[in-house]
Amino acid sequence: MNKVWPHASGEMARRIAGFDWTTTPLGPIEEWPQSLRSAVDLMLESAHPVFLVWSDHLTSLYNDGHAVILGAKHPSALGQPFSQVFAEVWDEFRPLVEATMAGRPHGFVDRPVALRGRPGKPMSWFTFSWSPLRDEEGEVRGFLSAAFETTDKVMAEQALLAAQQQALVASEQRYRMLFDAIDEGFCIIEMLFDESGQPFDYRFLELNPAFERHTGLAGALGRTIREFAPKHEAHWFEMYGRVARTGEPMRFQNHAEHVDDRWFDVFAFRVGAPEQHRVAVLFNDISARKRAEAALRDADRRKDEFLATLAHELRNPLAPLRNGLHIARLNSRTDDRLRNTLGMMDRQLSHLVRLVDDLLDVGRISSGKLELKQQPIEIGRALASAMESTRITVESREHRLVVDAPDEPLWVLGDHDRLSQVFVNLLGNAAKYTESGGSIRVVLDRDGNDARVRVSDSGIGIPPAAVGHVFDLFSQVREHQGRYGGGLGIGLALVKRLVALHGGSVEATSAGEGQGSTFTVRLPAIEAPHAGAGDTRAGAEARGQRQRILVADDNGDAAESLAEMLRLFGHDVWTVGDGQQALDRLDAVGPDVVILDLGMPVMDGIEAARRIRTLPQHRSVLLVALTGWGQDRDRARTAEAGFDRHLVKPVDPAEVERLLTALEPG
Repeated sequence: MNKVWPHASGEMARRIAGFDWTTTPLGPIEEWPQSLRSAVDLMLESAHPVFLVWSDHLTSLYNDGHAVILGAKHPSALGQPFSQVFAEVWDEFRPLVEATMAGRPHGFVDRPVALRGRPGKPMSWFTFSWSPLRDEEGEVRGFLSAAFETTDKVMAEQALLAAQQQALVASEQRYRMLFDAIDEGFCIIEMLFDESGQPFDYRFLELNPAFERHTGLAGALGRTIREFAPKHEAHWFEMYGRVARTGEPMRFQNHAEHVDDRWFDVFAFRVGAPEQHRVAVLFNDISARKRAEAALRDADRRKDEFLATLAHELRNPLAPLRNGLHIARLNSRTDDRLRNTLGMMDRQLSHLVRLVDDLLDVGRISSGKLELKQQPIEIGRALASAMESTRITVESREHRLVVDAPDEPLWVLGDHDRLSQVFVNLLGNAAKYTESGGSIRVVLDRDGNDARVRVSDSGIGIPPAAVGHVFDLFSQVREHQGRYGGGLGIGLALVKRLVALHGGSVEATSAGEGQGSTFTVRLPAIEAPHAGAGDTRAGAEARGQRQRILVADDNGDAAESLAEMLRLFGHDVWTVGDGQQALDRLDAVGPDVVILDLGMPVMDGIEAARRIRTLPQHRSVLLVALTGWGQDRDRARTAEAGFDRHLVKPVDPAEVERLLTALEPG
């Protein structure tokens, strides 16, 4: 056991106890002051590397832990002056040693030290603390150094940092390759604000090659936008300034008329620290897409115009055909065979009229031009009207029609005619795609907040793959086209769009081919209106008398067939060929009703109506527009001209009769 330091053990305790200290400025251990002995005792019992320096000669002592740090310098370093033990770094450490010996402690973290005697470690890193040691008189006689080698930690951190820097360089290279290769224009700008905090300009900090291709701005890097465009619009500064201040990204489309009239899709977002006021702008030239959209809109407009013109041209010849059929069917001398033939012709003519109307309606809905005349209606009445319209079709195919409706009426906010049109399409399809002698079931009920109408049939059904497409425009099940007469494939598309305009939904279900199908319409139900609400036409007084009617139409067949039909209804009728002739005959005829075609030579129906409304003696006459033009803008045009009613060719004779018997002029 070491008798000098009985509580210490290890190599250095033995070496210090056995060292000949008489050859050093410290002298024999027995003569050491208690302050030095206590410091050595503390050093030897420490679990950490500790180095002790004492006397003016800076004599060195150290424990086992510090012997490892000294490497090849151990054990010869014991008792040697600090300046010799660390001769290679003495010039670096001398000021620190002198300061510590003057009573000022020092500490270092991860300090690099180039020590000799450490193979494979030309550079080492240490975290250490130097504390002054005082004798019994309080004088500083040396210092104690507690040292921790951090070489492995520092080298690992350096390796990690190097790897991160390498990855950053690789990332920067990839970013630069992408930056230079993308077709989208990209730039980073620095927003410039005035003293009041308002953005007034911006400087280009980074640009990719596509930037110049898209904008035509050459040499913009490092310059401000006002150097290129002194009158640059203020809204650009406001938008980019808002992005720089708030950090909220912004996306928009810009029509740059000054850049070859181009369109750009722009995405702006903040980059860097908020105080840098930097905004990245990514933009893409969408001029080709915009031109395509404009061309598509133009084509759509031309399509609407074509359909409207087509309908007008189709309706004009259909009008005399329908009138002639009605006259022939009123002839009591017609034999049964001819009567059946006329009935067939009337049904086919009605089908053609519905096809034209449906096609036009789809076009109007697609372009957002269809307006609903909504009011509280009893949905059962719209359904009943549809069943009456399809009655002949259902009966001709000998179908069994079953209707299940609640005792209490169900009310919805809707357009009676349009909802009836929905149900006509559904019932017509059910009759058409069901073999003769089949069954059709119509169920009207309330389901939660909805009025629900289900039209089911025992017909051909819908293949599973086709169920999701039955409402697509021009969609048909190919294998059924020839067998069941084909069609335009617009009826169900029209149904879906009309129901959607009413805030409702429609769905189709089928167990498969040959197992029938069910179409379910849901519409938001409303409370029953107060008594007296509803169709204002119901309160119109019946005229119930012979009318004097003047018909003006440059199509002689149309005018004469309509006149003959009106005469069969018991009215007195005169015909003329244009608007001017109608004005000339007014006083002589003294008409109760004037029916005017719009597209007439000499004077059209619009101008004739305006002039009639200026004549005091004829202001109360009922003016009826009868034309092939039936879009909403056409109806608005006739109403503005003073017409009371707008009928679309070929008009249903029953509609003309109802008009003359139930409505009063002006």
